[in-house]
Amino acid sequence: MATVIGNRTLAHIAGAVGIAGQVAAAFIFVLLPALTVPSPENYLFFLAWVVLLGLAIAWWRQHPWRSFLIPIVSVPPVLLLLEIGKRFWNWVP
Repeated sequence: MATVIGNRTLAHIAGAVGIAGQVAAAFIFVLLPALTVPSPENYLFFLAWVVLLGLAIAWWRQHPWRSFLIPIVSVPPVLLLLEIGKRFWNWVP
């Protein structure tokens, strides 16, 4: 395991996959809230996506494994928040 984590080439590839994953997560951070969430809260979802994408890009050089983990860690809470909003705050299309 230490050789996988210590391999800088593999780490940078994983970081690039993380950045691509965060760009793909725009579907969940931007498109789904645009269809269901009221306007003021919709901007917060977009802002969160931009901040997380910026972190993934900023960490790509020094901490590429963090860049890889950003979409893995950030998407489930957003899906949970959208589900809570649908059930309790009437966020439906």
